[in-house]
Parts: sequence; C-alpha cells; structure tokens
Amino acid sequence: MPADALTTTEAGQYIQLTFLGSADQEVSLATQWSTGISQSVYQTILITAPDGQRTVYSSAQVYAGSNNSGTLSLPQDGTYTIQFLPDGPVFGSVTFTLGDGGS
Repeated sequence: MPADALTTTEAGQYIQLTFLGSADQEVSLATQWSTGISQSVYQTILITAPDGQRTVYSSAQVYAGSNNSGTLSLPQDGTYTIQFLPDGPVFGSVTFTLGDGGS
C-alpha cells in the first residue's frame, strides 16, 4: 500500500481507511500527522480485524507527531480498518504507510 495522506475537514474529525489482508500476513503501519493535530493531547491509532471484534493494534500517543506499529501478524482474511482518533477539535493531515512486516 502506498502512503495515503488524509486531511480532516471538520474539527475533531476521525480518520478511517481500510485495507485487504490475509491470515498470518505480516504488516507494519507508519503514521505521521501534522502540527495542528499534535495540539490534541492524545491521538489514538487502531487497527481492527474484519470480524470487528479483534483489535490488531492500538496505540495512544501524547503530543507526538508519528507512530510506528512494528511488525503485526494479521489474524484472518478480509478487510481491516485503520482509525486515527484525535482527542479534541483539531485540524490537519495524517499520512499512513502500510508495509510488509519486515520493512
């Protein structure tokens, strides 16, 4: 997956995108966000499995501008959801880069 840059259009807006994955596939997610979003106290990043029940990755950042998940092993085939949830009415852009687990 190439880098996807998404920009909020309303204060406090959540950002979400999806990707297809396979059971036992190893991936990593690098996330960077703009200064405007860094003004929020917390930024939560979630990856949810296709069944909607399992959280594959969860991270809460404090005033950071980037995050790297490290290597993640996907539990099942299907469409995964990535969510970026800022804590507060902020504007800005977020860039997601999904790569192979070893990269």
